[in-house]
Amino acid sequence: HQKALRIFFGSFGDGATSAEAAGNVTHLYSNASYSTAKYDVKLTAKSAEGGCQSTHVSPTKVTVYSRIDPNFVVKDLGGCAPFNATIINTSKGNVANTYEWDFETDSKVDLIEPSFVAERQHLFSNATSKLAGYKVSLKVTNEGGCSKNTSGMALVYPQPVADFAVDNALGCNPLPVSFK
Repeated sequence: HQKALRIFFGSFGDGATSAEAAGNVTHLYSNASYSTAKYDVKLTAKSAEGGCQSTHVSPTKVTVYSRIDPNFVVKDLGGCAPFNATIINTSKGNVANTYEWDFETDSKVDLIEPSFVAERQHLFSNATSKLAGYKVSLKVTNEGGCSKNTSGMALVYPQPVADFAVDNALGCNPLPVSFK
């Protein structure tokens, strides 16, 4: 007794189809939208002899969460200490996204926003005599818990210290004064 060959035809719900001679089929789903996508999957098995067939539609839809495009700009890239940076969030994505900011001023996340905020301020300091660069990181998480990161820099120039001493502040006209 010989086993009849079965051919499987899959319709993945995203416009793609497959015809396989075996029962194991893998399909890669991609969601380019900023909304969750749900797909109905249908499988039809056909016998090689007799033209018999059976179709099954999965009661469980394949769900692919929304696309994430994290992005931001540090306006005026840098400034003198203390630098109150304007950070413009240009990310695109689902309205349910959360935004996690790290301004590299300590070892933890500085701010978690439960929704999109287009512009924010952050104060950077620099108590050194050299240029300080701070890595600004943004992690965007969508409605399904998937996340993507991006980062940029904020430059903070040291605040110059103006200081001098006067050697002679009192005397007869003309008065020579040295400033050191």
